[in-house]
Amino acid sequence: MSWNEDLFRFINQDMANPGLDVVFSILIILGTVYVWLVVVPALWWKGKRNEAVDLFFLILLVLVVTTVLKFLFAVPRPEDIREVPFSIPGYFPYDVYSFPSNHASRAFACAVFLSFRFRKWTVPLFVYAFLIGLAKIYVGAHYPVDIIGGAAIGVAFGLMVIYLERISFYGEKRDRFVSRLESLVKFSGRQASEKRDSSEETLQLAKEAKITGTIRCKSCGSKYRLSGHWPHHAGDSEVGFLYCDKDSTVVTWSAFDERYLDVADGKNSPWSLLRQEQTAVEAALKPCPCGGTFKFENKLLCPDCGAPLAESIGNTIYFYVIGERADGEEANIWKW
Repeated sequence: MSWNEDLFRFINQDMANPGLDVVFSILIILGTVYVWLVVVPALWWKGKRNEAVDLFFLILLVLVVTTVLKFLFAVPRPEDIREVPFSIPGYFPYDVYSFPSNHASRAFACAVFLSFRFRKWTVPLFVYAFLIGLAKIYVGAHYPVDIIGGAAIGVAFGLMVIYLERISFYGEKRDRFVSRLESLVKFSGRQASEKRDSSEETLQLAKEAKITGTIRCKSCGSKYRLSGHWPHHAGDSEVGFLYCDKDSTVVTWSAFDERYLDVADGKNSPWSLLRQEQTAVEAALKPCPCGGTFKFENKLLCPDCGAPLAESIGNTIYFYVIGERADGEEANIWKW
């Protein structure tokens, strides 16, 4: 029996201990790629942008290379092992092949890279890497030579990424990528903030419309008195409505209007129509007196600036009358 198998038996079987079973099983979880990918955004958030990008690149590079090598060497996992009873539900840490160890290569690569950037973490990082390798032998996933091979690969790639920064081509590309990513993150954050502020303002404007009977345009600030001093609830009043695409006119009809029901194939709820049925209703309506057309996709327009008032009125189940209203109960709104 070789030293590789002898050392494996010693660690996997002779060192067996219920307490170590738990400790080394947890260490395996802490060595997964998912845990390391949490470190990347943490570095970014701490302002270590270059380090975050370099670490992500290193993790990805090591993962690809070690996975390819596993299938090239096709070394089987150890047999006749003592299986560690402690397990994490839903987590299975082993793939088909053994050499080299992904865990060891990743742990040592990250230890080399991060210890170069953060000197005070050198000892803890390498202790962590050593324990990760030991844990993989202890649970029976790898022979010692798999760990040694993985560690060597990890150290090599860790050093490679460190020295890549000295190559102007890589450094420039990395810095440009970091700059673009920073802009994207800031833009996304600003958009989220603006969307949140916009939603709060929309709710406030919709509340204002219900309380005061007026609607205010977010774009130009103009205020309009609502007809009847109140938004009309289309569902409660069983009314269909569409806005004009050129002015603030709204056309309304009863959900039980016989001409509407003929066009809508008997569906009395205008809001349950399929797109082809909506198109049929749009085609059956007379044009707006201003020359515009009524469509389901139209928004109520501000009479002064022409901006859509959708963000000022909130829930679209209400329809708002601030200009002309073509009411199917009082006038012929249909072409036939």
